[in-house]
Amino acid sequence: MTYTFGNKQAAMQQTAPVLISSHVGLRGVAALLVVFYHNYFLPNHLPFEDWNKFFARGYLMVDLFFILSGFIMLHVYKEIRLNQDSYYDFFVKRLARIYPLHVVSLLGLLCAKILLFILYWIDGKSAEAFWRVPGTWEAFVAQLILIHSFLPTEPGWNIPSWSISAEMFAYLLFPLVAVLLRRYVRTTSALMLLFSVSYYGVAASTTGSLDVTHGSAPARCLAGFLAGMLINHYARQMLPSNQPLILSFVQCLTIVFICILLSVEVNDIFVIPFFIVLVATTMNDYGIISNIMSRKIFQFLGSGPIDVIGSM
Repeated sequence: MTYTFGNKQAAMQQTAPVLISSHVGLRGVAALLVVFYHNYFLPNHLPFEDWNKFFARGYLMVDLFFILSGFIMLHVYKEIRLNQDSYYDFFVKRLARIYPLHVVSLLGLLCAKILLFILYWIDGKSAEAFWRVPGTWEAFVAQLILIHSFLPTEPGWNIPSWSISAEMFAYLLFPLVAVLLRRYVRTTSALMLLFSVSYYGVAASTTGSLDVTHGSAPARCLAGFLAGMLINHYARQMLPSNQPLILSFVQCLTIVFICILLSVEVNDIFVIPFFIVLVATTMNDYGIISNIMSRKIFQFLGSGPIDVIGSM
């Protein structure tokens, strides 16, 4: 079934994508911290990672990813139309962005598993138990078709790729939400806000942790993604866009609070409002943090391989 608002030509029109250097840099820093987070659990992780809880709580950078993703999607596809051509074009571009590297990583794990199985067999060891680790064949298929973030248990294989699975779910919903937000602003905004606040509220009052990689992981992604869309829709009207001193003060204070909250054992949800403020205050590329994030090194991190690897 095809839903078309306007003619085909109008349906394919999008707002011209304008690069937000600050957000590219933030994405790069977040990706690097996710890499450090995964490295933290290796036997030979770096000494400075033991200084405090900061790197051990790097999983929260994925929530910053989700907020940035929702913001950027609406920034680039603000005029997306809910018809077959527009939806197909959008989804193929999103899939092309993340799926090839995901498949290569998954196949690499498969090849490594087969090689180790052969070595076990040559050495005369029992390989039956080994063959079931790090995941079943059902889990392999689930990861291949990106539905593993919905599974009730951790599927093994390329475990960090749960975020890709969850984000693909958000991408599937994005065109519908974007169109509804444009046509029924108040109602849609209220429902988006209700979902995000409800998810974070439940997490805060139960486990207090956002370290969820399966089961309700798509809801975790969607909560941040919708928050990012709301920032894009409302913050431009509410925040000063050309007052770098004010923005610099807020940005620096926000970074300080984020670092403090990541370094101590507090409810994960407390970090989310500061992520939201950081994304909102850097969206116009004004302020000291925006200037820093616009440097070449951070632009490279945010647009290079580490960005995709870190988000997996």
